[in-house]
Amino acid sequence: MLAPWAPCFHAFLQVRKEERSAKNALLQKCLRFWKGPKIQTLEIQVCNLDRQLRLRRLCGANLRRKKLNSANSNRQACKKNHELEARPRTETKGVVVLASGPVEDLQGCQVLEEATHVLRETCKQLVAAGYARDDLHRNLPKQEWRDAWCGKLDGYLRACEAAKLPEHLVTFRGGRMCNWERELLEQEWSTPRVFRFCHLTHFEYWSELKAWIEQHSDKLVAMDLQALEQEHDEKVKQLEESFDHMKDSKEAEIKAVKMDLTKAKSDAREVLKQARALRDLTRKVREQEAELVQTVLKERVLKAEAKSVADEDKFKREREKRYLSEEALKCRAAQRNMLQRKVEELAALSRSLA
Repeated sequence: MLAPWAPCFHAFLQVRKEERSAKNALLQKCLRFWKGPKIQTLEIQVCNLDRQLRLRRLCGANLRRKKLNSANSNRQACKKNHELEARPRTETKGVVVLASGPVEDLQGCQVLEEATHVLRETCKQLVAAGYARDDLHRNLPKQEWRDAWCGKLDGYLRACEAAKLPEHLVTFRGGRMCNWERELLEQEWSTPRVFRFCHLTHFEYWSELKAWIEQHSDKLVAMDLQALEQEHDEKVKQLEESFDHMKDSKEAEIKAVKMDLTKAKSDAREVLKQARALRDLTRKVREQEAELVQTVLKERVLKAEAKSVADEDKFKREREKRYLSEEALKCRAAQRNMLQRKVEELAALSRSLA
């Protein structure tokens, strides 16, 4: 037998969130039926049930929104794929590189393994598309397949560039990941940033791509990786031989340089000895020159002193001669004066006698 408040509570849960007045009225009606000390606990349970109901409705709305967005994105991707696949297709312009392709096509057939076998083994072309079960993707961290795919494709393009062969990228339609790869290839084709290639063609099915390859099979440019590896190994071997030859010649040059260095060191020691001997001899010559200069200076001083003494004696003699001559002159002047006085006296005497 149901509780008297059960129908009201069931109606309460069925009322939409927007009808707040009706919901509150039903809640009050339920509360009038509840009696006893468990009213607060029942109120909490009612609130929890109401919260869970709101969360379920919100989750349902989000799920519907996601489904709608996914359907819109799928329609947009389908429309874009149709536009890409509707572009006019040319003949093969070089090495065909399968850049993108799903493991299963839109009909659920396993096509990537067949495409890999046909392109690599039969036509000697390249395949950059991978799948989750291959050796590369099984050892990758989660959600790192994009980096691995970019690195793989970049390696193939660089190999074609090193072999001086043009490349022609092709894809056939797949799921969400293939759409992302196609979008990136279109971006790089219009404005190259990471990859550099000149030709890109899209197909809807692997059968279309296979028929296109068979149609232009006579114009395919083979890219035999084994032959390239052998050629690379031969080049590496030649480089190693040339490196060994250069290493031997370099070692011989190093030995010759070491011998020349040893000889130069010995010559430097001899030159150093000769320089030291010359320095000692120069010092001795300077000392002898200094002694000789001192001796000459002493002789000059002695000569100067002797000359000064002789000049002094001569000066004394001349001074004495001058003194004697002055005395003689004084005597002569006195005699002359005396004679003059005597003559005057005689003249006066003669005048007096006359």
